[in-house]
Formats: sequence, structure tokens, C-alpha cells
Amino acid sequence: MIPNTLEEAISILKDRGKDAKIMAGCTDVFVDKPPGTKTLVDISNLNLNYITRTEDGIRIGATTTYASLQDSELLRVHGLKHILLQAVDSVGHPMVRNMGTIGGNICSAVSCADIPPALMALDASLVIVGPTEEKTVSVNDFLVDNKKTILNYDEILKEIRVPDLPADSGGSFLKLARTSVDLAQVNVAACVTLGEEGLCKEARIALGAVAPTPIRAKGAEAFLRGKKLDDSVIEQAASIASQETKPISDIRASAAYRKEMTKTLVRRALNQAVLSLIG
Repeated sequence: MIPNTLEEAISILKDRGKDAKIMAGCTDVFVDKPPGTKTLVDISNLNLNYITRTEDGIRIGATTTYASLQDSELLRVHGLKHILLQAVDSVGHPMVRNMGTIGGNICSAVSCADIPPALMALDASLVIVGPTEEKTVSVNDFLVDNKKTILNYDEILKEIRVPDLPADSGGSFLKLARTSVDLAQVNVAACVTLGEEGLCKEARIALGAVAPTPIRAKGAEAFLRGKKLDDSVIEQAASIASQETKPISDIRASAAYRKEMTKTLVRRALNQAVLSLIG
């Protein structure tokens, strides 16, 4: 079914219940083939493919493709949004980026997804529309477990909102994978803001492929606040972040390897974040 408005799409989802699945770029739903699915609801006609500037940040429609994000001059000239672009550039093959959508990457809710850690580091929020209300939640709260989100069967992810960051902020996204088109063995996004005397005022470190969902390394973040981000402090924060992970062993990497490489990537991401500071 191909609705032409959000209201129509939500009505279909409400009517068809849990037997209906949303599709947009189809890079996930056609691969997974969710059991019991009787109705596919194509939301590509809902005018949710956009990137706009607001007075306090950037808004991205849920069906915006990776390729559209890569081509966006608005993102490229807008400071730390390059963290998001670094994540987008690491997603799969160019053919996947031409079809896949940012909303789909988030709603797939897999731990190795590249977009959610970048959005977590940028303190982004998600706009959800349902039959009776529109609500805004953090990316952290949206992801519940492996392949599970807070979305009800009759709700749609409408928009991603990425706020402007304070001056003296820097960030980076890094991904470790066997090849450039493979899923992540580990990915890390980091964003830091400096305050008076160059001390860390705020830090966000997001980790992917090391827990059932992408997570924030909150212990490492707390450790960094109020400190000078020198090599010793960054090394200690990286070790703390590694201990916050709960990785598994699978075909792509062992749990021990993921834990060790988390430490390496967090250290590199924080160093790059410091080097990329914007005034």
C-alpha cells in the first residue's frame, strides 16, 4: 500500500495492526522478510525526504537517503554535522546509500548500525507521529533492545532533529570493519565541548556493535568532565569506555577483540574530536 499522507499511513498501520510493516528504501525489510507480514506500507510518498536549517539546528526527514545526506551542502558547511557525514560515508556500498534511508537505519535497531552512534554523539532527537499525538524522544530512549524500538505498530518515525552545538566543540566518527562495505565490528562517535581554561565541559561517547543496542559510555563521559583532555586523561577514558561494553562473539569478531578495539577507537575518536574543535 502506498499512502500519500502521514495520516493515511498511520490509519493503515492502525487498521492492519502488527501484520503491517513500513518500507522505504527496502534495504532491510526485503532482506529480513519479517514473519507474519501481510501488508507492506510504502512511506516514500510522504514528503519525508528533506534536510532543512532551523534557528536551532538541522531537521532531516526520515526517508532521506544516505546519498542525499552525502550530497547536502547544508550539512557539509554546518560545523559538527560532519560527524553524521562520516557515519553516512561508512554505510555499505554506494548502491545501498542510494536506496537506504536514515530513518530505516535507526528503526532497524541493530547494534552495528552506523547512524545511531553519530546521532547520539550529536545529542539528536527523534520525532514520532501516531494516531493521537506527536512526541519527541532521544535516540537513546528510542532504542530498546536488539531489533526493538519504542515505536508502537501504529506510529511512524517522522524526523531527526540535530541541534546546534556550542562553540569550542569537536567530534569524530570511526568505524572498524573487515572491508569498507561490511557491517561494523565496532564503531565509535565522540563529541566534546570545552569550557573555561580549556577544561572539558561536556562529552558524549557513543558505541556501536558492543552491546544489544548502540550505547552511551556514560562512565567515560563523566570521567572527562572538568578535566584537561590530554593524552593521559583520554587514555583513561578509553579504558573506562571499554569496560562499559557488553559485546558478543560472532562471525565478524570476538567479544575480547571488540572490547579491546573499543578502547583503541575511543582514544582515536577523542583525539580527533579535540583536533577538530570549532570556535
